[in-house]
Amino acid sequence: MKTGIEAAESERLQHENLPLRSLVAARAETEPTLSARETRVVEPTRFLAMTREEMEQQLRLFDTALSSIADYVFVCDLECRIIYANQARLELWQRALPEVLGRNFLELDYPPALAARIHGQIQTVIATKAPLRAESEYTGSSGLAGYYDYILVPVLGTDGEVECVTGSTRNITERRRMEQELQASEAQSREILESITDAFVAVDRDWRFTYVNKQAERLLDRSPGDLLGQVLWEMYPGMAGSEFALAYLRAAHEGVAASLTAFYPDHDRWYEVHVYPAHHGITIYFQNVTERIRAEELAPKQCIGLSLILNELVSNALKHGRQQAEIFLTVEDQQVTLTVCDDGDGFPEEFDSQLEANTGLDLVDSLVRTDLLGTIVCRNQPQGGGQVTVTFPLPAS
Repeated sequence: MKTGIEAAESERLQHENLPLRSLVAARAETEPTLSARETRVVEPTRFLAMTREEMEQQLRLFDTALSSIADYVFVCDLECRIIYANQARLELWQRALPEVLGRNFLELDYPPALAARIHGQIQTVIATKAPLRAESEYTGSSGLAGYYDYILVPVLGTDGEVECVTGSTRNITERRRMEQELQASEAQSREILESITDAFVAVDRDWRFTYVNKQAERLLDRSPGDLLGQVLWEMYPGMAGSEFALAYLRAAHEGVAASLTAFYPDHDRWYEVHVYPAHHGITIYFQNVTERIRAEELAPKQCIGLSLILNELVSNALKHGRQQAEIFLTVEDQQVTLTVCDDGDGFPEEFDSQLEANTGLDLVDSLVRTDLLGTIVCRNQPQGGGQVTVTFPLPAS
């Protein structure tokens, strides 16, 4: 049992601890509410921290990817100010990223005219919401000049409005140089083709004329550019099935060059043609040789004499030969040579065609001398058999 003193002391302590007990009780009552509030605050903060970390990671990946390519990339805002540039672009400018952020092309070391043009093109992309592509010469801070191809592309937001503009530039200096060299080479080739005396045409794989020099236009009586794009077979239907067509088809499909001289009835002309396979189709060089061919034609008296001579020589070769006879005819330097060979026993020693009556060769000898104004030689071949060679001149043109 507590004494009176102990009871009085216990009551005093309980009275003094009353505020503390009330605070503890109040905390116990409010703790669930505070926990819920802390959860609502802490969880979004943690989510925002994760989102920020992911965004930073994506930006690093984005920058690493764009800085690993050779193209020069930048992004600018709606005021045409740079908000991003990859490593290649910074190296081209020879600047660090902080030095270019917030600047436009007018504030960078660009030639004023070029800076103004790019600035205007970015504004055009923003206004039209459409990509724009162009090429330009540019000399960087290093003093190295080059030629560049670039494209500006609008970045649209969810509302369909332009949020920013991306630019990607590619160095095409080497390609441009090769194009210029090719153009110079083509110009030189064109100059050569225009200066030659041969007519020249090029035809593609669809048989359309891609090039016709001036000489060809004159020879074919065509106006400049009249044949370009036209189909060979449609413009010259008489070509179908001709020697020309066979040579052209073989050059195109088999890659075999050919040379020929043939008559084209539609023009009433003889053409000497050289056709060659080409990467894009075929090329054709040709000349009108009608006058030359007619100059090489034999006079009527020569034609009759030559036919009688050929008939007599072939008959003798078949009569005295064993299995075969051969005939060769060549024309060179206005001189015609006719040779007939057999595989018989050949001519006896000291054979003279003028003195051998009843052999047919006496007639041949006479025709050669009188009608052809030529010569005849009879001899034996080393491998056996006889050979008769008749030589005579073509009539003067």
